[in-house]
Amino acid sequence: MRNFCLLVFAALAWSWTVSTPAGDRPAAAAADGQAVSLQSKSVVVQGCLVKVVKTARLATDRPGVLASVEPKEGDSVRKDQLVARLMDEVPQANLDVANLVADDRVEIQYAKKLNAVDAAEYAKNLEANQKHENTVPDIEVQRSKLAMERSKLQIDKAEHEMAVNRLKAKQAEAELNTYRILAPFDGVVTSVLKHPGEAVHQGDTILEVVNTDVVQVEGRVSDTDIWNVKVGSPVIVHLRVGQADLEVEKQEFHGRIGFVDVVASYSSHATRVWAEVPNPNNILRPGLNATMTILPASSAAAGVESSTRSATVQSSLAIHAP
Repeated sequence: MRNFCLLVFAALAWSWTVSTPAGDRPAAAAADGQAVSLQSKSVVVQGCLVKVVKTARLATDRPGVLASVEPKEGDSVRKDQLVARLMDEVPQANLDVANLVADDRVEIQYAKKLNAVDAAEYAKNLEANQKHENTVPDIEVQRSKLAMERSKLQIDKAEHEMAVNRLKAKQAEAELNTYRILAPFDGVVTSVLKHPGEAVHQGDTILEVVNTDVVQVEGRVSDTDIWNVKVGSPVIVHLRVGQADLEVEKQEFHGRIGFVDVVASYSSHATRVWAEVPNPNNILRPGLNATMTILPASSAAAGVESSTRSATVQSSLAIHAP
């Protein structure tokens, strides 16, 4: 009887949660005691900062002297383009020698011809003994067989040495590549810190590359609005340039929320969020301010309502459990 009453109470609690309109249910309480609406709505975030997504300080992983620095400030570079090079005459010569040795097939060819002669001699001894028994002493037959097997192993050894030489050539090429600095992505050179003829230490920055095709627009959402912001929520961004009224401020840029911090600021009661926004023609210049409007996401509201209903039923069961 007790279990039956428990099931009836749980069913009534679930029915009340489903049938009661959202406006008649208790709203979630905020830290200051005010009610917080869990319904999705647009959130306007002022004072956002435009930030670079892709930026790299290119350095060398070995000390040396710069032989060349190709691009200048403002030049565009492509991914894997050679942008700087250390003096590399010695490693280049080592690579040339390693490639020459790796392509040497003389030992393999000699071993194959030697094996062919040894195999023919062994076969001839066997044939002679088949015609006339003991024409060739057994010890000589065994020696010719051993010579054939040895020359066959020499082929394997020569092929193994050639494979090792190829690996040594790859090693020499990898070492040569450490003297060269390549662009990690498409971008624009914003700073050149070292020039040809200068000595550099391991880790010294030579130049900086930035890509602004996509930027991050970062802002802080108040604790009363953060419940309406989800990763993937669409956003609309407008530039805000001081007190000026510029035509560029009327342009809209569309993106999506890529990050919502899991911790709110204790002092400001705001949560840091950022959106990734395509930036054609570099209009959203990193360092400028912008306004970001975060649009509602119906799926987010549905998820909140579903989790609230589930929590109500589970709470009822836990309270009346024996």
